[in-house]
Amino acid sequence: METIKYVIDGITKFSEIDFYDDGCQPNTGCHYSIDYKIQSGDLNKVIQDFMSFTGCDDKKSVLIDSCEVDGRIDIQVMENANGDVPSKMEIENWKKGKCVLYSVIYTAYVERHAITEPSLVELLGKNASEYQTY
Repeated sequence: METIKYVIDGITKFSEIDFYDDGCQPNTGCHYSIDYKIQSGDLNKVIQDFMSFTGCDDKKSVLIDSCEVDGRIDIQVMENANGDVPSKMEIENWKKGKCVLYSVIYTAYVERHAITEPSLVELLGKNASEYQTY
């Protein structure tokens, strides 16, 4: 029997300072590799779990097959200095130039895994007799 799983195995985070009036600032970008795994037999659940991980609640901020690469997902969010979704007050202060926020893009690649349960006896052939079988 074959089972299908959709897997994200690792996430990349790129963040840069974003001033409300001036946009993203040059030479402020940072890349991070995040060791995080998401998997499910339901592709929509994988995307939803990725959105939850990033704090994104708007599907319009999710770009699938991003940069014309099959399986790539980019999610763009704003974050405060702690890496959290900014509060309404922080956003208002950011718009007034009183708070620094970061434009962040999370990137992940979804892989489709077809999982089968092979017969070990068949795969091992004559060597299978070296093991106990039921």
